[in-house]
Amino acid sequence: MYRHAFDKYAVNLQNYQIHVQYADSNKNCLKLYGHKMPINSFDISSDDALLVSGSTDKDIRFWDMDFGHSIKTVFAHSEPVTAVKFIHETHYVITGSKDGHVKFWDGDTHQLIMDLEENILEIRSIAITTAGDYIIAGGLDGGFRIWKQTNDQTIAGDQEEKNMDKVMIEEYATEKFKEREVKTRYEDLKHGEEIIEALENNEQPSFVLKLIKKVSPANLKSTLSFLHASHVNKLESYLRFSIKEKHEIELCWRIIEALDKSSDLGQELRKEWEAFSKVLRVNRESLKILLRSLRE
Repeated sequence: MYRHAFDKYAVNLQNYQIHVQYADSNKNCLKLYGHKMPINSFDISSDDALLVSGSTDKDIRFWDMDFGHSIKTVFAHSEPVTAVKFIHETHYVITGSKDGHVKFWDGDTHQLIMDLEENILEIRSIAITTAGDYIIAGGLDGGFRIWKQTNDQTIAGDQEEKNMDKVMIEEYATEKFKEREVKTRYEDLKHGEEIIEALENNEQPSFVLKLIKKVSPANLKSTLSFLHASHVNKLESYLRFSIKEKHEIELCWRIIEALDKSSDLGQELRKEWEAFSKVLRVNRESLKILLRSLRE
């Protein structure tokens, strides 16, 4: 890769270095090294003062073009940096990455100004008009995105504040989710204890099924997980009785599924359910015939 400055040019090498050469003599001027992985892109500012480089190590580095010092290393993207570009006659830098993000940086303060956050499959190249009013990014998806400069004032550091707000919101949401999870688990335990107590007190099968029916279908498996083997065996006997009496067939089926029972009990229930469904279909057809007769 080659970039030309006023009296120098730079090339990146396979040893993760950038060599700056004098344009008139081709003699080496500076050796810039520090990246830990291949350098995918670099650019020189219009005033020949700064060089920015982006690497597979996900960092961007700012270099002093007078002495070759590494001024600042910034962890810029979550995936390898594939493109870096200075805006003409400024020290503002645009970077692109395999993570699909295009970011806007201040090359003097090294702060993130804005994450343009477009859903591009993978940034392959970035171009900026000479006036700096348009930014174009090409992606692996075969398309490109164009951003136009506006008159809105953006202050360096705003993006960090937005990111912090985002993190705080995510942490708050996570905390709330944990609270709901604990509350749900407590409710499951409470329902489980009620069912266990009913089974131990030899309550009627209809009463036990009524307790289980109060449990949300989404939490049924969790609730029944509190039952010991002896309770499960007793519940199975209640289910057999209910199946025989054709009582709460659908609920019995859900309980068996929640208990992960694909045993003979499940087969019995399946037969009963099929027979029950057949009766329903017959009754439905009979009702249709009756309604047609009444209309005629």
